[in-house]
Amino acid sequence: MHKIEPHTRVYVRCQDCLTVSMVHYAELQQGDLPWKGYPLHARCGICDGFMEAMGAVVGEALVADQHLECLCDERCANATGPVCTCRCGGKHHGAQMAANVVRTTYDTEPRITPPGASGTALARALEYREALATAETRIKAHPSYDTYQAKLNGKWIDNFSAYLTVDGWWKSLREAKRARTHKSRMSKLATIA
Repeated sequence: MHKIEPHTRVYVRCQDCLTVSMVHYAELQQGDLPWKGYPLHARCGICDGFMEAMGAVVGEALVADQHLECLCDERCANATGPVCTCRCGGKHHGAQMAANVVRTTYDTEPRITPPGASGTALARALEYREALATAETRIKAHPSYDTYQAKLNGKWIDNFSAYLTVDGWWKSLREAKRARTHKSRMSKLATIA
């Protein structure tokens, strides 16, 4: 296991608006680990969603010889993921993606605001939250939901296909929450009930 230095850069993503940012490990809460998919004790400065780690910046390039030209370009400095494959070996990776981290005395979690925050990200988060709430409401309002609950409570049910139908909807809901593109999660939520 690698030792995490305070200056290590960590990519984070909002679970609701899906906006990607880069922060220094020292700016995160004590105990947060920058491993992929690990939830953080931080909120999005755009939509107030929870942030998750995408991973620490990792350089995979070996510098075999010295070059006089620039080590990396805009693709590296504006990268939206933690893996660096250019000659800088991660030294400049994501430098333009640095987020503003704000801590206040009344918030228990820091707010991470990505550079160039947009209204599109907020609209995406609101659309996702509304679709998620609608899907949950549809599942719970469906006549087969009582059968599903009875089976979960260990009772005998006659209509096992009704249970499987509702169970499939819950599975789609979980898949939508794990999806990392807006189009994918919205299409999964549209299939429910």
